[in-house]
Amino acid sequence: MNQRHLLAIVIAVNLINLGFSYFSKGASVDLTSILHSSLISAFLGFCILLFDLWGWRLPILYPWFVPVPCIRGEWDVEGDVSWVRSKKNKNLKGSIVIEQTFFSIRARIDWNDYGETHFLKKVPIAATEDGLCAFTAIYEIDPKKTDESSAPRRVGVFFRTSDRRPSNVTLYYSTTDNQVGQIRLTNRRKISPWEWLMPK
Repeated sequence: MNQRHLLAIVIAVNLINLGFSYFSKGASVDLTSILHSSLISAFLGFCILLFDLWGWRLPILYPWFVPVPCIRGEWDVEGDVSWVRSKKNKNLKGSIVIEQTFFSIRARIDWNDYGETHFLKKVPIAATEDGLCAFTAIYEIDPKKTDESSAPRRVGVFFRTSDRRPSNVTLYYSTTDNQVGQIRLTNRRKISPWEWLMPK
């Protein structure tokens, strides 16, 4: 379930409320009921938006209500990459910027000697109360070497952590071009109070 699903539920509930109002008042619509329904929809939609951007980060909500850990921010990364078909291995280092809300996640990795890997759009993230998280995304590589392909590819990622705001994380992944590996996130840059308020 994502933000659009919740908004659809809110709108559906208010339409049902309008229907009851219409039939209970002898095939007439009470304008006060319409106004109240619109206000309720707007208020609930605003609450969902606030929760998606900021509310989910509150420590008191983890993990009983919000099982998704907060891994947003900028990290140092080290990746161990294996290409299954060619049986090649490579160790890469760089930095990653993760944008995260309750309903979605997006990442951009700048590999020091290889290029940039970035998601084409935000994607939903799933999590369980025991700390297992997973998501799939379409990503693209902007290589520093022009002879390498930069066609969009799909990646599946999972990781496990029991901390609401972990100090290090290992992402395990596989891609549609037969690439598997792990990316270790360490040394997260401290976020200023202003950055904490930014909806990333």
